[in-house]
Amino acid sequence: MEIEVQLDPHHLEALTHATPLTAITELIWNALDADADEVRVVLVENELQGVVEIRVEDDGHGMTHERAVEGFQSLGGSWKRLAGRSPGGRALHGREGHGRFRAAGLGSRVLWHTVAADPADESRNLAFDVEMRIAEISHVEITDPEPTADPPGTRVVIDEFSAPPVGLGGDSPTEKLTGTFGLYLQTHSAHVRFGDAEIDPASIQAHRKEYQITAGDSAQPAKLTAIEWTRRVERAIFLCNENGLPLGEVQAGIHAPGFEFTAYLEWSGFAEDEALVLADLGSGETRDLVEAAREKLREHFKERADEETRKLIEDWKAEKVYPFADEPATTKAEKASRDLFDVVAVSASTAVNASESKSARRLSLRLLREALENDPGSLHKVLREVLDLKQDRLDELSHLLDRSSLTSFIATSKAITDRLEFLRALESLVLDPDLAKVIKERSQLHRILANETWVFGEEFALAADDESLTTVLKRHLEILGREQLAPEEVLDQHGKRRIVDLMLSRSLQQNRNKREHLVIELKAPSVAIGSKEVSQIENYATAVAEDARFETVEVEWDFFVVSTEVKGTAAVKRESENAPYGQIMNAKGIRVWVYTWAEIIQDADHRLKFLRQQLDYQPDEDRAFAYLRKTHAKYLPEKIADAA
Repeated sequence: MEIEVQLDPHHLEALTHATPLTAITELIWNALDADADEVRVVLVENELQGVVEIRVEDDGHGMTHERAVEGFQSLGGSWKRLAGRSPGGRALHGREGHGRFRAAGLGSRVLWHTVAADPADESRNLAFDVEMRIAEISHVEITDPEPTADPPGTRVVIDEFSAPPVGLGGDSPTEKLTGTFGLYLQTHSAHVRFGDAEIDPASIQAHRKEYQITAGDSAQPAKLTAIEWTRRVERAIFLCNENGLPLGEVQAGIHAPGFEFTAYLEWSGFAEDEALVLADLGSGETRDLVEAAREKLREHFKERADEETRKLIEDWKAEKVYPFADEPATTKAEKASRDLFDVVAVSASTAVNASESKSARRLSLRLLREALENDPGSLHKVLREVLDLKQDRLDELSHLLDRSSLTSFIATSKAITDRLEFLRALESLVLDPDLAKVIKERSQLHRILANETWVFGEEFALAADDESLTTVLKRHLEILGREQLAPEEVLDQHGKRRIVDLMLSRSLQQNRNKREHLVIELKAPSVAIGSKEVSQIENYATAVAEDARFETVEVEWDFFVVSTEVKGTAAVKRESENAPYGQIMNAKGIRVWVYTWAEIIQDADHRLKFLRQQLDYQPDEDRAFAYLRKTHAKYLPEKIADAA
C-alpha cells in the first residue's frame, strides 16, 4: 500500500538534515525502545573502503502493520507518545517519531524490513517492508504483511548514497556512542555493536558518582551523574528525562585535564521541548540548571584530580620512575614546580603509562620535568610528539597552564634561583684562592659572563663581546641608527688597537632619546688591579672621548675594570672624596670605574634580596656548581667541570 505523510514537506526535509551518526543513533534508540537485546550497526564497504550500505539490525519486538501505517503517516503519531513504557517495561526514548525520518537523509533510499507477532494470532509472525525515498520524502510504500518463520526484529537498510557518508570511520563513532548510551546500557540488559566494536560502557567505566543539584526557582531537584572512562569518549552533558534517557545534549564546558568523561543531567523538565531549546540557547531556568551542573562537575574533577594525583604519584614512586627525590620540597619554588609538574603529569598519565617499559615511563616523566623547569615553550612539543597527546587535550592543558599562576611563578622563580646559584658559583670562581688560580680570563670567565650580563645591571643588554674598539664604534653607530663613517681603526692614545671584553647598552626613554653604554674590562681573578690596569681602561675611555665618531652628546659611557683585588694607586684613586665610590674619571659624558668582584656580586645579590627572601631559597655550593656545569660546562676548567 502507498501512504502520504500528512505534514509540510519542508518540515520533513529539515528532519533529514542530520549527520550520519545522529541518524544511526536515532535508529539504535528505536531498536532499544522495541525491547531489543542485541543491536548491530553494519557498515558495508566497497573495495575502496567507502561505505555503500548501512544496516541497523535488532532482535526487538518489531512493528505491527497497523503501527507502521500509523507511525509513517503522520509525524508525532508514534505509539510511544501514549505508551510511556515499552511492552518489555523499558522507559521509552522517542515519542515524536522523528527517528525514522532522520534516517531518510542518509541515502537515496531507506528500507525497513520488520517482523512482529500477529496481533490476531500471537503464535505466528508477520513480515513486511517499508520503503522511503529522499526524492519523494512525503511518499512511503508499505507492503502487505506475510507470514514468516523468522523471529521478531527489524532491519533498516540505507543505501544508494550520492557520496559515501562521512564521520563513520576511526574511533569517533564509538566514542560518541559510548557517551550517548553510557547510562542506558548499564541500566538495561542490552548490547550494541558498531561495526566490529562493542559499545560496552560497563567494561570501560573507571569511576561514577551521583549528585543532587538544584538551581533557580526549580522545586524539582535534578540528578547529575558523572562517569569517567578508561578510554577516550566525546565529552558532553546529556540532558535526560527523569528515567535517565538522553533527550538532548550540551557541551561539557569545563576543563578536566587527564579525564575522559560524560555527564548525565536527569530532570523531568527536559521532557518539554521548550526546555531543550532553552538549554541550547543558554537561557532561563534550564540554563541555571546546566550551569549548576557544570559547577558541580568542576568541584568533582578537582577532587578527583587530587585523588588521582596522589595515587599515580605513589605508583610512580613505588616503581622508581617519579623524577623527584623522596624528600619533600623545601622552598616555595620547589613546591610550586612539583605541584605544576603533578598537574601536567596526571593530564598526560594515560600516554605515560601506555608503555609497558619502566625505563620509557621514567624517560617520559623526566622529559616533562625538564620541559617545565628549563624550557616551558617545549612542553607542548613533548606532549604532542613524544607522548602523542590528542589535540583537544593539548588545547585544554594549554588553556589551563596559560591561566595558572603556578606557571608564571615557576618561570619567574626558576630564573631567580638560576641567578642566585650563578652568583654563588661566581663568588667561588673569583674569590676562592684555589679556583682563582685555574680560571682563565678570556677563554673562561669572559665567556661565562657574556651569557650572564645581568650581573652588571638588569637594564643592559649585550651589544659587543671581546671586540676591537673599531667594532665597538660600528655597534655604537648601529644602535644610534646612523650610517657607518670612515673605516679607520680606533686607536688608543698610544696608537695601539685595543680589545674590549664586553660592551653593554641601554636606551633611556626621555624627552630626548638617550643611550648609555657600559664597557667592561675583565681581569683574571689572579690579577690585581693596579696602575697598569687603571691606565689601560683610561686609555679605552680616552679613545672614545677624543674620537668624534662616537658622538658623546646624547650618549653616556661607563667603563668598568673588574678583578678580585684593587691595590696601590688604583685603590687610592677610587676612594676620592670628590667622586662616587669607585669612580676614577668623569669627563665629557665618559666615566671610568674600578670595582672588585666582591662589590659586583654584593650589588647583584642585593638586587635579588627581596625575591630570595620571598622564595626562601639560599643555594649551597653543590647546587651552585651544578648550575654552572649544566649551563657553562664548555667554559669551565677541567678541575671544576669534572668534579662530582
